Amino acid sequence: MINIKKINHTKKGILTLFMIFSLVLSMFVPIQVYAAEATVTFGSNWYEKEKDETFPVGVYIRTESGVGDYNVTITYNPLRLKYISGANEVNEENGVLILSGTFGNTEIKYWLKFKALSGGDTELTVENAEICVRDTENEIYDITTYGQAPIKINGEDTAVAEEERLAEEQRLEEALQEETQQEETQSLQETVSETHAEEQKVAGQDSENGEIFQRESAEESENVLGKEKKTSVFFNVYVVLVLVVIILVAVVELIVLAVRKILQKTKNAKESEGQRETEWTDFDSNLDYISLEEFDTEDLARQVQLFMLDEEEESDYREPVIKVCDVTMEFHLSSYNPSGLKDYLIQMLKRQVSYRKLFALYHVSFNVYKGEIVGIIGTNGSGKSTLLKIVSGALKPTGGHIEVDRKKVQLLTLGTGFDMELTAKENVYLNGSIIGYSREFLDEHYEDIVEFAELQDFMGEKVKNFSSGMVSRLGFAIATAGDAAEILILDEVLSVGDEFFRKKSLKRIKEMIHGGSTVLMVSHGMGTILENCTKCVWIEKGELRMIGEPEVVCEEYRKMKVG
Repeated sequence: MINIKKINHTKKGILTLFMIFSLVLSMFVPIQVYAAEATVTFGSNWYEKEKDETFPVGVYIRTESGVGDYNVTITYNPLRLKYISGANEVNEENGVLILSGTFGNTEIKYWLKFKALSGGDTELTVENAEICVRDTENEIYDITTYGQAPIKINGEDTAVAEEERLAEEQRLEEALQEETQQEETQSLQETVSETHAEEQKVAGQDSENGEIFQRESAEESENVLGKEKKTSVFFNVYVVLVLVVIILVAVVELIVLAVRKILQKTKNAKESEGQRETEWTDFDSNLDYISLEEFDTEDLARQVQLFMLDEEEESDYREPVIKVCDVTMEFHLSSYNPSGLKDYLIQMLKRQVSYRKLFALYHVSFNVYKGEIVGIIGTNGSGKSTLLKIVSGALKPTGGHIEVDRKKVQLLTLGTGFDMELTAKENVYLNGSIIGYSREFLDEHYEDIVEFAELQDFMGEKVKNFSSGMVSRLGFAIATAGDAAEILILDEVLSVGDEFFRKKSLKRIKEMIHGGSTVLMVSHGMGTILENCTKCVWIEKGELRMIGEPEVVCEEYRKMKVG
Protein backbone atom coordinates (compact mmCIF):
# COMPACT_ATOMS: atom_id res chain seq x y z
CA MET A 1 0.00 0.00 0.00
CA ILE A 2 1.15 3.59 -0.73
CA ASN A 3 0.85 6.31 1.93
CA ILE A 4 -0.33 9.49 0.13
CA LYS A 5 0.44 11.84 3.00
CA LYS A 6 3.92 10.38 3.25
CA ILE A 7 4.39 11.20 -0.41
CA ASN A 8 3.30 14.78 0.36
CA HIS A 9 5.87 15.24 3.13
CA THR A 10 8.66 13.57 1.19
CA LYS A 11 7.89 15.73 -1.82
CA LYS A 12 8.03 18.90 0.28
CA GLY A 13 11.42 17.89 1.67
CA ILE A 14 12.79 17.19 -1.81
CA LEU A 15 11.45 20.54 -3.04
CA THR A 16 13.09 22.40 -0.13
CA LEU A 17 16.48 20.78 -0.71
CA PHE A 18 16.20 21.46 -4.44
CA MET A 19 15.47 25.16 -3.78
CA ILE A 20 18.45 25.43 -1.44
CA PHE A 21 20.76 23.73 -3.95
CA SER A 22 19.50 25.97 -6.78
CA LEU A 23 20.00 29.17 -4.74
CA VAL A 24 23.56 28.21 -3.75
CA LEU A 25 24.40 27.16 -7.31
CA SER A 26 23.02 30.43 -8.75
CA MET A 27 25.58 32.42 -6.69
CA PHE A 28 28.50 30.80 -8.46
CA VAL A 29 27.20 29.57 -11.83
CA PRO A 30 25.86 32.04 -14.43
CA ILE A 31 22.32 31.27 -15.66
CA GLN A 32 22.10 30.30 -19.31
CA VAL A 33 18.75 30.52 -21.13
CA TYR A 34 18.13 28.13 -23.99
CA ALA A 35 15.37 29.21 -26.34
CA ALA A 36 12.54 26.92 -27.32
CA GLU A 37 11.17 26.80 -30.86
CA ALA A 38 8.24 28.64 -32.42
CA THR A 39 6.81 29.23 -35.91
CA VAL A 40 4.86 32.05 -37.58
CA THR A 41 3.06 30.83 -40.70
CA PHE A 42 0.12 31.67 -42.95
CA GLY A 43 -3.04 29.61 -43.40
CA SER A 44 -2.08 28.67 -46.98
CA ASN A 45 1.17 28.36 -48.95
CA TRP A 46 -0.23 30.50 -51.78
CA TYR A 47 -3.36 32.39 -52.80
CA GLU A 48 -5.00 33.12 -56.15
CA LYS A 49 -7.56 35.95 -56.18
CA GLU A 50 -9.37 38.29 -58.57
CA LYS A 51 -8.87 42.05 -58.79
CA ASP A 52 -11.22 43.98 -56.39
CA GLU A 53 -11.89 40.75 -54.44
CA THR A 54 -11.90 40.89 -50.63
CA PHE A 55 -10.38 37.84 -48.97
CA PRO A 56 -9.13 36.62 -45.53
CA VAL A 57 -5.65 35.35 -44.68
CA GLY A 58 -5.03 33.30 -41.52
CA VAL A 59 -1.82 33.87 -39.51
CA TYR A 60 -0.76 31.15 -37.02
CA ILE A 61 1.72 31.64 -34.15
CA ARG A 62 2.61 28.20 -32.75
CA THR A 63 4.98 27.42 -29.85
CA GLU A 64 6.13 24.44 -27.81
CA SER A 65 4.71 25.90 -24.59
CA GLY A 66 2.66 28.90 -23.48
CA VAL A 67 3.12 32.28 -25.18
CA GLY A 68 3.94 35.39 -23.13
CA ASP A 69 4.45 38.74 -24.86
CA TYR A 70 4.73 38.57 -28.64
CA ASN A 71 5.39 41.03 -31.49
CA VAL A 72 5.18 39.96 -35.14
CA THR A 73 5.84 42.23 -38.17
CA ILE A 74 4.21 41.37 -41.51
CA THR A 75 4.80 43.31 -44.75
CA TYR A 76 2.68 43.59 -47.89
CA ASN A 77 2.68 45.67 -51.12
CA PRO A 78 0.23 48.59 -50.60
CA LEU A 79 0.13 49.18 -54.38
CA ARG A 80 -1.43 45.75 -54.97
CA LEU A 81 -3.20 45.01 -51.67
CA LYS A 82 -5.39 47.18 -49.43
CA TYR A 83 -5.44 46.25 -45.74
CA ILE A 84 -8.96 46.12 -44.20
CA SER A 85 -8.82 44.60 -40.70
CA GLY A 86 -7.30 42.05 -38.31
CA ALA A 87 -3.96 43.50 -37.07
CA ASN A 88 -3.17 45.35 -33.83
CA GLU A 89 -1.23 48.15 -35.57
CA VAL A 90 -0.87 49.15 -39.23
CA ASN A 91 1.27 51.48 -41.36
CA GLU A 92 -0.62 51.50 -44.67
CA GLU A 93 1.84 53.86 -46.38
CA ASN A 94 4.75 51.43 -45.96
CA GLY A 95 2.65 48.23 -45.98
CA VAL A 96 3.53 47.07 -42.44
CA LEU A 97 1.23 45.18 -40.01
CA ILE A 98 2.01 44.54 -36.34
CA LEU A 99 0.52 41.59 -34.39
CA SER A 100 1.23 42.02 -30.67
CA GLY A 101 -0.13 41.20 -27.25
CA THR A 102 0.08 38.67 -24.39
CA PHE A 103 -1.37 35.14 -24.53
CA GLY A 104 -1.30 31.87 -22.60
CA ASN A 105 -1.93 29.11 -25.12
CA THR A 106 0.52 27.36 -27.45
CA GLU A 107 -1.26 28.67 -30.58
CA ILE A 108 -2.54 32.11 -31.57
CA LYS A 109 -4.63 32.74 -34.69
CA TYR A 110 -5.17 36.03 -36.49
CA TRP A 111 -7.58 36.68 -39.35
CA LEU A 112 -6.31 39.45 -41.67
CA LYS A 113 -8.53 40.86 -44.42
CA PHE A 114 -7.23 42.41 -47.66
CA LYS A 115 -8.67 43.73 -50.92
CA ALA A 116 -6.88 43.05 -54.24
CA LEU A 117 -6.14 46.44 -55.89
CA SER A 118 -4.17 45.40 -58.99
CA GLY A 119 -3.43 42.33 -61.06
CA GLY A 120 0.02 40.73 -60.89
CA ASP A 121 2.14 38.85 -58.37
CA THR A 122 2.75 39.97 -54.78
CA GLU A 123 3.29 38.32 -51.40
CA LEU A 124 2.80 38.53 -47.64
CA THR A 125 5.99 38.10 -45.61
CA VAL A 126 6.76 37.72 -41.90
CA GLU A 127 9.73 40.11 -41.61
CA ASN A 128 10.36 39.86 -37.90
CA ALA A 129 8.98 38.04 -34.86
CA GLU A 130 9.82 38.13 -31.17
CA ILE A 131 7.90 35.71 -28.92
CA CYS A 132 8.61 35.36 -25.20
CA VAL A 133 8.05 32.14 -23.25
CA ARG A 134 5.23 32.47 -20.74
CA ASP A 135 6.20 33.21 -17.09
CA THR A 136 9.91 33.75 -17.87
CA GLU A 137 11.95 36.95 -18.01
CA ASN A 138 14.89 35.99 -20.24
CA GLU A 139 13.71 33.16 -22.48
CA ILE A 140 12.70 34.03 -26.05
CA TYR A 141 11.53 31.48 -28.62
CA ASP A 142 13.81 30.61 -31.50
CA ILE A 143 11.66 31.31 -34.58
CA THR A 144 12.28 28.34 -36.92
CA THR A 145 9.80 29.35 -39.65
CA TYR A 146 9.07 32.83 -40.97
CA GLY A 147 5.97 32.48 -43.14
CA GLN A 148 5.74 33.73 -46.72
CA ALA A 149 2.56 33.58 -48.80
CA PRO A 150 2.76 34.39 -52.56
CA ILE A 151 -0.45 35.89 -53.97
CA LYS A 152 -1.44 35.80 -57.65
CA ILE A 153 -4.07 38.42 -58.55
CA ASN A 154 -5.90 37.95 -61.85
CA GLY A 155 -6.79 41.14 -63.72
CA GLU A 156 -5.24 44.27 -65.18
CA ASP A 157 -1.86 45.18 -63.67
CA THR A 158 -2.32 48.85 -62.75
CA ALA A 159 0.50 48.99 -60.19
CA VAL A 160 3.48 48.16 -62.39
CA ALA A 161 3.89 51.76 -63.64
CA GLU A 162 3.88 53.13 -60.10
CA GLU A 163 6.41 50.48 -59.01
CA GLU A 164 8.76 51.42 -61.86
CA ARG A 165 8.46 55.10 -60.92
CA LEU A 166 9.26 54.40 -57.27
CA ALA A 167 12.22 52.20 -58.28
CA GLU A 168 13.60 55.02 -60.48
CA GLU A 169 13.22 57.53 -57.64
CA GLN A 170 15.03 55.18 -55.28
CA ARG A 171 17.86 54.69 -57.79
CA LEU A 172 18.27 58.47 -58.20
CA GLU A 173 18.21 58.95 -54.44
CA GLU A 174 20.91 56.30 -53.95
CA ALA A 175 23.06 57.94 -56.65
CA LEU A 176 22.67 61.33 -54.94
CA GLN A 177 23.59 59.85 -51.56
CA GLU A 178 26.69 58.21 -53.05
CA GLU A 179 27.81 61.54 -54.62
CA THR A 180 27.24 63.39 -51.34
CA GLN A 181 29.20 60.73 -49.45
CA GLN A 182 32.17 61.11 -51.82
CA GLU A 183 32.21 64.89 -51.30
CA GLU A 184 32.08 64.45 -47.54
CA THR A 185 34.94 61.91 -47.67
CA GLN A 186 37.12 64.29 -49.69
CA SER A 187 36.39 67.16 -47.31
CA LEU A 188 37.20 64.93 -44.34
CA GLN A 189 40.56 63.95 -45.85
CA GLU A 190 41.52 67.63 -46.23
CA THR A 191 40.51 68.34 -42.66
CA VAL A 192 42.57 65.37 -41.41
CA SER A 193 45.65 66.64 -43.25
CA GLU A 194 45.37 70.05 -41.64
CA THR A 195 44.83 68.54 -38.22
CA HIS A 196 47.88 66.29 -38.60
CA ALA A 197 50.11 69.29 -39.24
CA GLU A 198 48.87 71.00 -36.10
CA GLU A 199 49.38 67.85 -34.04
CA GLN A 200 53.05 67.72 -34.98
CA LYS A 201 53.54 71.24 -33.60
CA VAL A 202 52.16 70.36 -30.19
CA ALA A 203 53.79 66.90 -30.02
CA GLY A 204 56.65 68.16 -27.88
CA GLN A 205 54.37 69.77 -25.34
CA ASP A 206 52.24 66.63 -25.14
CA SER A 207 55.21 64.43 -24.21
CA GLU A 208 55.89 66.52 -21.08
CA ASN A 209 52.23 66.48 -20.07
CA GLY A 210 52.19 62.68 -20.59
CA GLU A 211 54.78 62.05 -17.87
CA ILE A 212 52.75 64.05 -15.35
CA PHE A 213 49.58 62.16 -16.32
CA GLN A 214 51.27 58.77 -15.83
CA ARG A 215 52.31 59.64 -12.29
CA GLU A 216 48.79 60.78 -11.38
CA SER A 217 47.28 57.59 -12.91
CA ALA A 218 49.56 55.35 -10.85
CA GLU A 219 48.48 57.05 -7.60
CA GLU A 220 44.79 56.76 -8.56
CA SER A 221 45.17 53.02 -9.38
CA GLU A 222 46.60 52.33 -5.91
CA ASN A 223 43.57 54.01 -4.30
CA VAL A 224 41.12 51.97 -6.44
CA LEU A 225 42.83 48.66 -5.56
CA GLY A 226 42.46 49.45 -1.88
CA LYS A 227 38.73 50.08 -2.27
CA GLU A 228 38.25 46.82 -4.27
CA LYS A 229 39.92 44.78 -1.53
CA LYS A 230 37.49 46.23 1.07
CA THR A 231 34.49 45.46 -1.19
CA SER A 232 35.67 41.86 -1.78
CA VAL A 233 35.92 41.21 1.98
CA PHE A 234 32.39 42.60 2.52
CA PHE A 235 30.97 40.40 -0.28
CA ASN A 236 32.54 37.22 1.17
CA VAL A 237 31.04 37.94 4.61
CA TYR A 238 27.62 38.51 3.01
CA VAL A 239 27.76 35.17 1.15
CA VAL A 240 28.69 33.30 4.35
CA LEU A 241 25.76 34.86 6.25
CA VAL A 242 23.32 33.92 3.48
CA LEU A 243 24.55 30.30 3.45
CA VAL A 244 24.20 30.07 7.25
CA VAL A 245 20.57 31.30 7.10
CA ILE A 246 19.73 28.83 4.32
CA ILE A 247 21.23 25.91 6.26
CA LEU A 248 19.24 26.86 9.41
CA VAL A 249 15.99 27.01 7.41
CA ALA A 250 16.70 23.60 5.88
CA VAL A 251 17.40 22.04 9.29
CA VAL A 252 14.14 23.42 10.73
CA GLU A 253 12.16 22.12 7.72
CA LEU A 254 13.68 18.64 8.06
CA ILE A 255 12.83 18.58 11.78
CA VAL A 256 9.22 19.53 11.02
CA LEU A 257 9.02 16.77 8.38
CA ALA A 258 10.38 14.20 10.85
CA VAL A 259 7.79 15.18 13.49
CA ARG A 260 5.01 14.92 10.91
CA LYS A 261 6.16 11.44 9.90
CA ILE A 262 6.12 10.27 13.54
CA LEU A 263 2.60 11.64 14.05
CA GLN A 264 1.44 10.04 10.81
CA LYS A 265 2.79 6.63 11.79
CA THR A 266 0.94 6.91 15.13
CA LYS A 267 -2.31 7.80 13.35
CA ASN A 268 -1.95 4.97 10.81
CA ALA A 269 -1.43 2.41 13.58
CA LYS A 270 -4.84 3.32 15.05
CA GLU A 271 -6.76 2.93 11.80
CA SER A 272 -8.79 -0.23 11.21
CA GLU A 273 -7.96 -2.80 8.54
CA GLY A 274 -11.33 -2.13 6.84
CA GLN A 275 -10.03 1.20 5.49
CA ARG A 276 -7.39 -0.34 3.21
CA GLU A 277 -9.51 -0.32 0.03
CA THR A 278 -9.76 3.34 -1.03
CA GLU A 279 -10.19 5.21 -4.29
CA TRP A 280 -7.63 7.58 -5.75
CA THR A 281 -8.89 11.16 -5.87
CA ASP A 282 -6.23 13.89 -5.42
CA PHE A 283 -3.64 15.17 -2.97
CA ASP A 284 -6.24 17.11 -0.98
CA SER A 285 -8.34 13.97 -0.31
CA ASN A 286 -8.99 12.80 3.25
CA LEU A 287 -8.24 9.16 2.21
CA ASP A 288 -4.78 7.96 3.18
CA TYR A 289 -4.18 4.76 1.18
CA ILE A 290 -4.49 3.45 -2.35
CA SER A 291 -4.02 -0.11 -3.52
CA LEU A 292 -1.26 -0.92 -6.01
CA GLU A 293 -3.83 -2.40 -8.42
CA GLU A 294 -5.74 0.91 -8.51
CA PHE A 295 -2.65 3.15 -8.57
CA ASP A 296 -2.38 5.25 -11.76
CA THR A 297 1.16 6.61 -12.29
CA GLU A 298 0.03 9.04 -14.99
CA ASP A 299 -2.62 10.49 -12.67
CA LEU A 300 -0.03 10.82 -9.89
CA ALA A 301 2.31 12.70 -12.26
CA ARG A 302 -0.51 15.06 -13.20
CA GLN A 303 -1.34 15.72 -9.53
CA VAL A 304 2.33 16.37 -8.70
CA GLN A 305 2.51 18.83 -11.60
CA LEU A 306 -0.61 20.67 -10.35
CA PHE A 307 0.89 20.80 -6.83
CA MET A 308 4.06 22.36 -8.18
CA LEU A 309 2.09 25.18 -9.84
CA ASP A 310 1.06 28.35 -8.04
CA GLU A 311 -2.62 29.23 -7.86
CA GLU A 312 -2.26 31.69 -10.76
CA GLU A 313 -0.51 29.05 -12.88
CA GLU A 314 -3.26 26.47 -12.22
CA SER A 315 -5.93 28.79 -13.70
CA ASP A 316 -6.52 28.97 -17.43
CA TYR A 317 -5.01 32.04 -19.10
CA ARG A 318 -7.96 32.26 -21.51
CA GLU A 319 -11.60 32.96 -20.95
CA PRO A 320 -13.91 30.51 -22.75
CA VAL A 321 -15.95 32.03 -25.59
CA ILE A 322 -18.60 29.30 -25.21
CA LYS A 323 -19.35 27.99 -21.72
CA VAL A 324 -21.87 25.13 -21.49
CA CYS A 325 -22.87 24.99 -17.82
CA ASP A 326 -24.82 21.89 -16.62
CA VAL A 327 -27.29 22.08 -19.54
CA THR A 328 -30.39 19.87 -19.46
CA MET A 329 -33.05 19.81 -22.20
CA GLU A 330 -36.31 18.02 -21.39
CA PHE A 331 -39.17 17.37 -23.86
CA HIS A 332 -42.69 16.17 -22.98
CA LEU A 333 -43.98 13.67 -25.53
CA SER A 334 -47.65 12.78 -25.73
CA SER A 335 -48.52 9.10 -25.50
CA TYR A 336 -51.60 9.69 -27.69
CA ASN A 337 -51.79 11.41 -31.11
CA PRO A 338 -55.25 13.00 -31.55
CA SER A 339 -56.64 13.49 -35.06
CA GLY A 340 -57.90 16.98 -34.28
CA LEU A 341 -58.85 19.48 -31.58
CA LYS A 342 -62.22 17.75 -30.92
CA ASP A 343 -60.54 14.38 -30.46
CA TYR A 344 -57.93 15.96 -28.17
CA LEU A 345 -60.59 17.61 -25.93
CA ILE A 346 -62.55 14.36 -25.66
CA GLN A 347 -59.47 12.36 -24.69
CA MET A 348 -58.43 15.06 -22.21
CA LEU A 349 -61.88 14.98 -20.53
CA LYS A 350 -61.60 11.20 -20.33
CA ARG A 351 -58.11 11.69 -18.82
CA GLN A 352 -56.62 9.48 -21.47
CA VAL A 353 -53.95 12.06 -22.46
CA SER A 354 -50.61 11.46 -20.74
CA TYR A 355 -47.05 12.53 -21.37
CA ARG A 356 -43.63 10.99 -20.97
CA LYS A 357 -40.36 12.82 -20.40
CA LEU A 358 -37.52 12.66 -22.88
CA PHE A 359 -34.12 14.07 -21.90
CA ALA A 360 -32.43 15.23 -25.12
CA LEU A 361 -29.53 16.53 -22.97
CA TYR A 362 -28.77 15.65 -19.36
CA HIS A 363 -26.33 17.76 -17.28
CA VAL A 364 -23.84 18.53 -20.08
CA SER A 365 -20.90 20.85 -19.32
CA PHE A 366 -17.79 21.84 -21.31
CA ASN A 367 -15.89 24.95 -22.47
CA VAL A 368 -14.81 26.12 -25.92
CA TYR A 369 -11.87 28.55 -26.11
CA LYS A 370 -11.01 31.15 -28.75
CA GLY A 371 -9.59 29.65 -31.93
CA GLU A 372 -10.58 26.05 -31.09
CA ILE A 373 -12.33 23.81 -33.62
CA VAL A 374 -14.53 21.49 -31.54
CA GLY A 375 -16.28 18.52 -33.12
CA ILE A 376 -19.38 16.92 -31.55
CA ILE A 377 -20.04 13.23 -32.28
CA GLY A 378 -22.62 10.70 -31.20
CA THR A 379 -25.27 8.37 -32.57
CA ASN A 380 -28.53 9.68 -34.03
CA GLY A 381 -30.87 11.12 -31.42
CA SER A 382 -28.12 11.85 -28.89
CA GLY A 383 -28.90 15.60 -28.69
CA LYS A 384 -26.08 17.04 -30.84
CA SER A 385 -28.26 19.33 -32.99
CA THR A 386 -30.32 20.28 -29.93
CA LEU A 387 -27.13 21.46 -28.21
CA LEU A 388 -26.16 23.61 -31.22
CA LYS A 389 -29.61 25.22 -31.27
CA ILE A 390 -29.31 26.03 -27.56
CA VAL A 391 -25.86 27.60 -28.08
CA SER A 392 -27.16 29.69 -30.99
CA GLY A 393 -30.21 30.83 -28.97
CA ALA A 394 -32.86 29.01 -31.04
CA LEU A 395 -33.84 26.90 -28.00
CA LYS A 396 -33.85 27.64 -24.27
CA PRO A 397 -32.66 24.83 -21.97
CA THR A 398 -34.89 23.54 -19.16
CA GLY A 399 -31.85 23.40 -16.85
CA GLY A 400 -28.42 25.01 -16.72
CA HIS A 401 -27.32 27.86 -18.98
CA ILE A 402 -25.03 28.84 -21.86
CA GLU A 403 -22.52 31.72 -21.61
CA VAL A 404 -21.78 33.09 -25.12
CA ASP A 405 -21.95 36.40 -27.00
CA ARG A 406 -24.72 35.52 -29.47
CA LYS A 407 -23.99 38.65 -31.53
CA LYS A 408 -20.83 36.87 -32.66
CA VAL A 409 -22.54 33.51 -33.38
CA GLN A 410 -23.47 32.27 -36.86
CA LEU A 411 -25.42 28.98 -37.16
CA LEU A 412 -25.07 27.19 -40.51
CA THR A 413 -27.77 24.56 -41.03
CA LEU A 414 -29.32 23.49 -44.32
CA GLY A 415 -32.92 23.85 -45.49
CA THR A 416 -34.18 25.99 -42.58
CA GLY A 417 -37.20 28.04 -43.68
CA PHE A 418 -37.61 26.65 -47.22
CA ASP A 419 -41.12 26.93 -48.69
CA MET A 420 -41.60 24.20 -51.27
CA GLU A 421 -44.33 26.18 -53.09
CA LEU A 422 -42.00 29.14 -53.75
CA THR A 423 -39.36 29.37 -56.50
CA ALA A 424 -35.67 28.94 -55.80
CA LYS A 425 -35.09 32.71 -56.17
CA GLU A 426 -37.85 33.51 -53.70
CA ASN A 427 -36.45 30.97 -51.25
CA VAL A 428 -33.03 32.65 -51.44
CA TYR A 429 -34.54 35.80 -49.93
CA LEU A 430 -36.81 33.89 -47.53
CA ASN A 431 -34.08 31.60 -46.22
CA GLY A 432 -31.51 34.41 -46.15
CA SER A 433 -33.77 36.63 -44.04
CA ILE A 434 -34.28 33.77 -41.55
CA ILE A 435 -30.51 33.32 -41.24
CA GLY A 436 -30.15 37.07 -40.64
CA TYR A 437 -29.04 38.52 -44.00
CA SER A 438 -30.38 41.91 -45.09
CA ARG A 439 -32.12 42.56 -48.42
CA GLU A 440 -29.13 44.63 -49.60
CA PHE A 441 -26.73 41.82 -48.73
CA LEU A 442 -28.78 39.24 -50.63
CA ASP A 443 -29.06 41.54 -53.68
CA GLU A 444 -25.28 41.97 -53.68
CA HIS A 445 -24.50 38.25 -53.29
CA TYR A 446 -27.38 36.75 -55.28
CA GLU A 447 -25.30 35.94 -58.38
CA ASP A 448 -22.57 34.38 -56.23
CA ILE A 449 -25.14 32.15 -54.47
CA VAL A 450 -26.62 30.96 -57.79
CA GLU A 451 -23.19 30.31 -59.32
CA PHE A 452 -21.93 28.38 -56.31
CA ALA A 453 -25.10 26.25 -56.13
CA GLU A 454 -24.80 25.56 -59.91
CA LEU A 455 -28.56 26.22 -60.39
CA GLN A 456 -28.43 29.00 -63.01
CA ASP A 457 -31.16 27.38 -65.15
CA PHE A 458 -33.49 26.45 -62.27
CA MET A 459 -33.95 29.61 -60.17
CA GLY A 460 -37.43 30.19 -61.61
CA GLU A 461 -38.62 26.67 -60.72
CA LYS A 462 -40.51 25.78 -57.54
CA VAL A 463 -38.37 24.07 -54.93
CA LYS A 464 -40.85 21.19 -54.62
CA ASN A 465 -39.66 20.05 -58.07
CA PHE A 466 -36.00 19.94 -56.93
CA SER A 467 -34.17 16.80 -55.90
CA SER A 468 -32.90 16.58 -52.32
CA GLY A 469 -29.36 17.21 -53.57
CA MET A 470 -30.38 20.43 -55.36
CA VAL A 471 -32.18 21.68 -52.24
CA SER A 472 -29.08 20.95 -50.12
CA ARG A 473 -26.80 22.75 -52.58
CA LEU A 474 -29.04 25.84 -52.55
CA GLY A 475 -29.22 25.82 -48.75
CA PHE A 476 -25.44 25.49 -48.45
CA ALA A 477 -24.77 28.33 -50.90
CA ILE A 478 -27.12 30.64 -48.95
CA ALA A 479 -25.72 29.67 -45.52
CA THR A 480 -22.10 30.31 -46.55
CA ALA A 481 -22.63 33.45 -48.61
CA GLY A 482 -21.41 35.88 -45.96
CA ASP A 483 -18.07 36.28 -44.21
CA ALA A 484 -17.41 33.84 -41.37
CA ALA A 485 -18.46 35.05 -37.91
CA GLU A 486 -16.16 34.97 -34.86
CA ILE A 487 -18.12 31.94 -33.57
CA LEU A 488 -19.19 29.51 -36.30
CA ILE A 489 -21.68 26.67 -35.59
CA LEU A 490 -21.95 23.98 -38.30
CA ASP A 491 -24.75 21.39 -38.18
CA GLU A 492 -24.03 18.62 -40.73
CA VAL A 493 -23.24 21.01 -43.60
CA LEU A 494 -20.31 19.03 -45.02
CA SER A 495 -22.35 16.19 -46.58
CA VAL A 496 -23.96 18.16 -49.38
CA GLY A 497 -24.77 17.15 -52.98
CA ASP A 498 -22.71 14.90 -55.20
CA GLU A 499 -19.01 14.07 -54.85
CA PHE A 500 -17.79 17.08 -56.85
CA PHE A 501 -19.99 19.55 -54.97
CA ARG A 502 -18.93 18.05 -51.62
CA LYS A 503 -15.30 18.79 -52.46
CA LYS A 504 -16.18 22.38 -53.36
CA SER A 505 -18.29 22.87 -50.23
CA LEU A 506 -15.57 21.33 -48.03
CA LYS A 507 -13.05 23.79 -49.49
CA ARG A 508 -15.30 26.75 -48.63
CA ILE A 509 -15.91 25.51 -45.09
CA LYS A 510 -12.16 25.00 -44.56
CA GLU A 511 -11.54 28.60 -45.65
CA MET A 512 -14.09 29.76 -43.06
CA ILE A 513 -12.73 27.44 -40.35
CA HIS A 514 -9.06 28.33 -40.83
CA GLY A 515 -9.78 32.03 -41.24
CA GLY A 516 -9.62 32.49 -37.46
CA SER A 517 -13.17 31.63 -36.31
CA THR A 518 -13.98 29.59 -33.21
CA VAL A 519 -15.90 26.59 -34.57
CA LEU A 520 -18.43 24.19 -33.01
CA MET A 521 -19.43 21.51 -35.53
CA VAL A 522 -21.56 18.35 -35.67
CA SER A 523 -20.61 15.62 -38.12
CA HIS A 524 -21.06 11.86 -38.46
CA GLY A 525 -17.93 11.66 -40.62
CA MET A 526 -14.98 10.67 -38.45
CA GLY A 527 -12.59 11.74 -41.22
CA THR A 528 -13.96 15.30 -41.09
CA ILE A 529 -13.56 15.44 -37.29
CA LEU A 530 -10.01 14.03 -37.34
CA GLU A 531 -8.88 16.29 -40.19
CA ASN A 532 -10.25 19.61 -38.95
CA CYS A 533 -10.91 19.54 -35.19
CA THR A 534 -8.56 20.36 -32.30
CA LYS A 535 -10.93 18.90 -29.66
CA CYS A 536 -13.77 16.38 -29.71
CA VAL A 537 -16.90 16.08 -27.52
CA TRP A 538 -18.80 12.77 -27.45
CA ILE A 539 -22.48 12.98 -26.42
CA GLU A 540 -24.39 9.70 -26.23
CA LYS A 541 -28.14 9.55 -25.54
CA GLY A 542 -28.08 13.05 -24.07
CA GLU A 543 -25.19 12.44 -21.67
CA LEU A 544 -21.62 13.70 -21.97
CA ARG A 545 -19.49 10.59 -22.51
CA MET A 546 -15.99 11.91 -23.22
CA ILE A 547 -13.95 15.07 -24.06
CA GLY A 548 -10.40 15.11 -25.41
CA GLU A 549 -8.12 14.72 -28.42
CA PRO A 550 -10.08 13.79 -31.58
CA GLU A 551 -8.00 10.64 -32.19
CA VAL A 552 -8.64 9.30 -28.67
CA VAL A 553 -12.36 10.17 -28.52
CA CYS A 554 -13.11 8.86 -32.04
CA GLU A 555 -11.33 5.59 -31.27
CA GLU A 556 -13.45 5.07 -28.13
CA TYR A 557 -16.59 5.95 -30.13
CA ARG A 558 -15.70 3.32 -32.77
CA LYS A 559 -15.18 0.70 -30.04
CA MET A 560 -18.64 1.45 -28.68
CA LYS A 561 -20.27 1.03 -32.10
CA VAL A 562 -18.35 -2.21 -32.81
CA GLY A 563 -19.23 -3.59 -29.40
